[in-house]
Amino acid sequence: TGAGISCDPTDDTSIDCPLITFRHNFATDPIPFWNYIRSPEMQWDPNGWNDFHGVYVVDRDWATHGGKDKHWWYIMISGGPIGSVIVADDVTMTVGHTLTPTPLPTNFPTKAPTSDPTPVPTSAPTKAPSQNPSSLPTSTPTSNCESNLLQDGDMETIGAWKAWRSEIILTTGVTGKAIEAKGRTKWRTGIRQDLVVNDFACLTIGTIMHIDFKVRLFDEETGAGISCDPTDDTSIDCPLITFRHNFATDPIPFWNYIRSPEMQWDPNGWNDFHGVYVVDRDWATHGGKDKHWWYIMISGGPIGSVIVADDVTMTVGHTLTPTPLPTNFPTKAPTSDPTPVPTSAPTKAPSQNPSSLPTSTPTSNCESNLLQDGDMETIGAWKAWRSEIILTTGVTGKAIEAKGRTKWRTGIRQDLVVNDFACLTIGTIMHIDFKVRLFDE
Repeated sequence: TGAGISCDPTDDTSIDCPLITFRHNFATDPIPFWNYIRSPEMQWDPNGWNDFHGVYVVDRDWATHGGKDKHWWYIMISGGPIGSVIVADDVTMTVGHTLTPTPLPTNFPTKAPTSDPTPVPTSAPTKAPSQNPSSLPTSTPTSNCESNLLQDGDMETIGAWKAWRSEIILTTGVTGKAIEAKGRTKWRTGIRQDLVVNDFACLTIGTIMHIDFKVRLFDEETGAGISCDPTDDTSIDCPLITFRHNFATDPIPFWNYIRSPEMQWDPNGWNDFHGVYVVDRDWATHGGKDKHWWYIMISGGPIGSVIVADDVTMTVGHTLTPTPLPTNFPTKAPTSDPTPVPTSAPTKAPSQNPSSLPTSTPTSNCESNLLQDGDMETIGAWKAWRSEIILTTGVTGKAIEAKGRTKWRTGIRQDLVVNDFACLTIGTIMHIDFKVRLFDE
């Protein structure tokens, strides 16, 4: 019909509004990392151009994968109902802040003990204050993040733990009992715990969570211990943590996979898993609402392996807070090419990531738009993704239109150049901005 399409950007259970899809994984990596970025502050006009502004906090996966070749690594402009045409113009992806960890009081455990910790005195703050940008959602800290966020972490009973396409039983642990998952026909199966939403109000954007547990793997048929290389992030033969979260009515599942590359693996004994997760916008905005799926799962290992876990803790270790950039650095990119920043001025706040986390050397590539052909005057670096893209009339000059879309996941895609992203360390905030409209084909 050509009629403009209405949508509600504040409804994060709907995919009727435009959104950004990130995908990244290695050519040999069976785990695809997906991130979906919305623009809840957008004032939607069904008959005109709209200003999309999305925020993404670089997490460990992006930071560790940034220096390696990928099979899939792209940004895609997608969303909208089936049969809708999406038109985009003036697309920019820029660095706005770098989040740096604020040290916690010395009496706060940065890595949880395997038993219940001694309560922190109420006179001492248990979490560094969060100074998130005003445009980002915040939540009020509670006392629930002072200790282990998981139930029955000592694994002395099955309790809050569940089997996920496996069979779980109690077995001998490091001390006392542990939980064993057997009958596993896929690496994605294992030991799961549904998370209680109301316990996580203290998790704001930039909060670092530590996931620690004892773990071992053995072959179910032979009982022999299984070897794996924790530093190989293209393999799923080592244990890993799976997070999943989405609403009951939300068609977008958010997946996060947490590895432990520093783990010293002993195939015949217990191993110390230590994983790190930086709370992003999706976790922070979803944390206060009921979810259909929101769980942590201990998974990984080859088909036919038995995974045994004990003494599992999930604790808050740091809160990342934004370090202000110099006043001459654009915190939201202009829709045209920005004036180059003088080389004498730092273009990115220094990253003070914990020593155990990977870092990368900043380059000048993050001083301006990280995307190619962002003005949309030519198709250039943009591609169709299960759609047909053409040039059309833009805000000024040309824009790119995607039509023939039979799913919301289709749209306008650009493959990302890996070498341009060495400046993206853990805690870097990226801003994605563009003009967009939707109409019925």
